[in-house]
Amino acid sequence: MDKPSVYSHQDPLKKLGSSSPLLEKLRLLHGHLKHQHHYIDRIAVALFDAKTDTLKTFAWSSEHESPLTHYQASLSDAPSLIEIIKSGNPRVVNNMEIFSDGQNTHTRVLEKSHFGSSYTFPMYQDGQFIGFIFFNSFEKNVFEE
Repeated sequence: MDKPSVYSHQDPLKKLGSSSPLLEKLRLLHGHLKHQHHYIDRIAVALFDAKTDTLKTFAWSSEHESPLTHYQASLSDAPSLIEIIKSGNPRVVNNMEIFSDGQNTHTRVLEKSHFGSSYTFPMYQDGQFIGFIFFNSFEKNVFEE
């Protein structure tokens, strides 16, 4: 039997369009993603302030304490993130150990938090870079094309 052209749909993400606080929306989205991708242990949003060249952790969702709450750093001190902006493409790191010699605070903190892999997505608005969304997993080799 063919599916009707118009039908009622219960959208599990409907609350994303509500006036709920952003953090609540991020946690809803994280829960939905985690249902389909069990390995996503943390989602974080960092916004970019072009006037000060600063990335600031804006919101996060995790079952564990966030290792970088209210963290900020100069974007110019993060060459691997600059490369993402230049390419405009997401970055997959399936073994966070490649950053084990990193000197930046955020690199050391994430390593101590035992994340195994990361997917970093650059965000743009009207063609201008505005920040990143980070998806982190305690497992290695979980993100793919």
